[in-house]
Amino acid sequence: MMLQEKINGYIAYIESKQYEQQAPGQLIDRFVIDMSFLHGLTENASAFLQHVATQIDPLNISLQINSPQ
Repeated sequence: MMLQEKINGYIAYIESKQYEQQAPGQLIDRFVIDMSFLHGLTENASAFLQHVATQIDPLNISLQINSPQ
């Protein structure tokens, strides 16, 4: 649940264009949510993140996952 809420927060930030306050006048056409994990991902976590990636791709947002194997 916490991971989903965190991702939803990033998506809301992007959709509300709050980034324009920090990067005024810059054209940004693709966003990357860079996520780093301390431990390897479980099978459920990997499946969830894959699902999220599929859902946010049409919004020009991608996930970058950094996790130990």
